[in-house]
Amino acid sequence: MAAQLDNERSRNTRCDQRVLSIPFNPLLLEQTRSSLDARQSCTTVLNCWVRQIAKVRHMQSLPTERHDLPARNADQLHQQGPPALSFTTKIRPYVDHEVSLARERRLAGDFASEFMHLERAHVLGQTSTVEHLRTHCLMLSWGMRNRKPKEIIGQITRILGAAVATPMGWVPIGNTGGSNISPFKPMPIPQDLQAILDSVASEK
Repeated sequence: MAAQLDNERSRNTRCDQRVLSIPFNPLLLEQTRSSLDARQSCTTVLNCWVRQIAKVRHMQSLPTERHDLPARNADQLHQQGPPALSFTTKIRPYVDHEVSLARERRLAGDFASEFMHLERAHVLGQTSTVEHLRTHCLMLSWGMRNRKPKEIIGQITRILGAAVATPMGWVPIGNTGGSNISPFKPMPIPQDLQAILDSVASEK
């Protein structure tokens, strides 16, 4: 066993002597370093290519976006024109005008004329749920200010009926909306109010 260890040591010593006897060559060392640097650079470039290819394939697998859709939608909207205004939007200025006149008559102490303008506002806006309820609420307020129990009760029932019937189109055309008139009775529309309704109906 000791002899084998001595032989191994002697062989290692001879190898070390041979390595040390090789002359040092700086040029060979520099070439070796350059070769290693070149391999590392190639590896880096290849890794970048692989990542770029993977990214391109990932992007190709995603659903393509239709950038022309907004333009098409804009063209369609341009061809269709602006959206049509609702009846409520078109009739509101005329209802507001009658309500404003009713307020003026109230401030002047002419409560009968005040209610008359509320009736005209009711005729104009009765096919619009919002305006129909609005005029009945104003009539209720008129009845409370003037201490008219019949008008108060009548307007409360008409408010409930308008909330249910108006969206379904169940309105007596031309009805003035006061408690002195049956809530189911159609009535002739004054010419000036009919002209306003016809104008609003023809608007786009």
